[in-house]
Amino acid sequence: MIRATTYRLYPGTLRQAQFLARAAGANRHVWNWAIGVNDDRMRVWKEGRGEKPSVNFFQLGLEFTALRDSAEHEWLRELPHKEVRYALKRYADAMREAVNAALNILRRGLSLMDAEGGNRGGRAFSSA
Repeated sequence: MIRATTYRLYPGTLRQAQFLARAAGANRHVWNWAIGVNDDRMRVWKEGRGEKPSVNFFQLGLEFTALRDSAEHEWLRELPHKEVRYALKRYADAMREAVNAALNILRRGLSLMDAEGGNRGGRAFSSA
């Protein structure tokens, strides 16, 4: 089941509006950073040069701290880190759900093939 909740915020001042825009931008930046990190790890693993990557909130949180402390991302320190870091929690949860869904599809497909004698369609076609 896919469920979504939409909120609309009406900031009372220009300063609040700017803060919310910066926080949303930081969340998007951190989400895209996590995608890039994961893509790089998958590429390295597929080339046979590393371990299979594991996307989990704890590991991403450690790397986020290093990212936030880097000179290029000092602007992230101006925002509440817990709220921005939560983008990584949502990313790790989304990746886990995607992997679980893919594994369930594979399991169902394999069990169908086994039940039908290795033939996905259930009927054997012959040229006779």
